Amino acid sequence: MKKPSHIVGIGASAGGLKAFIQLLEALPHDIGMAFILLQHHDPTKKSLLPSILAKKTVLSLTEVTDDIIVEANHIYIMPSDKEMCLKGSTLNPIKRRRKLGTQKPIDMFFQSLAKEQGKRAVGIVLSGTGSDGTEGLAAIKKYGGVTFAQDDSAEFKAMPQSAVASGNVDFTLAPSGIADKLAKIGGKNAPGTSKTKEKPKKEPEEDTIDSILVMLHAKTGMDFSQYKQTSVNRRIERRMLLSHVETKLEYAALLAKNPTELAALHKDMLIHVTSFFREPEQFEALKKSVLPALIKDRSSKTPIKIWAAGCSTGEEAYSLAIVLAEFLGEKAGGPKVYILATDISKDVVDKARLGIYKETIAGHVSPARMAKFFTKVKSGYRVKKSIRDMCEFEIHDITKKPLRLGNDLVSCRNVLIYLGEAMQ
Repeated sequence: MKKPSHIVGIGASAGGLKAFIQLLEALPHDIGMAFILLQHHDPTKKSLLPSILAKKTVLSLTEVTDDIIVEANHIYIMPSDKEMCLKGSTLNPIKRRRKLGTQKPIDMFFQSLAKEQGKRAVGIVLSGTGSDGTEGLAAIKKYGGVTFAQDDSAEFKAMPQSAVASGNVDFTLAPSGIADKLAKIGGKNAPGTSKTKEKPKKEPEEDTIDSILVMLHAKTGMDFSQYKQTSVNRRIERRMLLSHVETKLEYAALLAKNPTELAALHKDMLIHVTSFFREPEQFEALKKSVLPALIKDRSSKTPIKIWAAGCSTGEEAYSLAIVLAEFLGEKAGGPKVYILATDISKDVVDKARLGIYKETIAGHVSPARMAKFFTKVKSGYRVKKSIRDMCEFEIHDITKKPLRLGNDLVSCRNVLIYLGEAMQ
């Protein structure tokens, strides 16, 4: 049994069969990767995908009915009546738990793939309707993997366009172009691949990383030396993979002469993964335990001041505002709420101020909250003005400037997890 160099999740819906075939036909037979195909199906009907694709590829092909360890140069197909997740290198089929039309099997698998495989994960979104796969690609990118979406060749463009609009897609290509890129990514490290290149000398790892961080600081003014070493390594190694560079010394040399790649690394360092009501039990604890103590004996003239540090695109700040609005209710004369939300990136702060989000937020926001606190707009949903008015967004580097004083509550869980122990 050959261990795959990468595990590739491929998701599609309407029009996906044609794209699947085009991608598989363009893959080399010894690519050294494992492929998991996930497509939306009516669970009451048997999928014809295995019999159709078996005629179109030289790779081994299996429809997953029981737990199975993935192998290199093998294709695995999700059955129509199941969902799948990954545990280590084992595929686990799970009986479909949600109604047809509400399930997101691609997101579910991609998220498990990201957590289990890290930089060895690859996610691909092909033709389809809806937005399944968008959140999963964000997870793959967060954990250091590589992401793809089909270009305008997609018969149904909604799924790949949703993925691209999220900002978490590395390459937007036709299926044959995706296959070519996969061959380049996997070829150097694929099991059984011979290497003609002389093995590089052992590099001074820490010194090389330090020199990369010095270049980033000189270019952007941002000091990433206080970030967790594991996070920094993950981001650098992801960019090395995309640049087809084998060692950090080679990558440092590339950065020194390529400002575009330096900018790309900087953008990766600032990856923003967030959602509304992330870890909902914490918001329930806030409402039940923290807020009652916060307003006890508080004068209506004394405002509630909150700082949301590392606010990203605003979901955390708006979630806090919604919880406060629910807690305080419609009572007149209650204390006003001021939420200062800050982030180091101008791009995400600008998005946060707009308060416009894709329809995928419905997976994290209850129907009652959607109806009460959001307005339907052409591009998705917008946070209502009453909630937006509670939040002020600013650019702020928590590693440089002093903490904001005089707050009743500081929400910093989305930023501290990326910082080293000393900075924490």
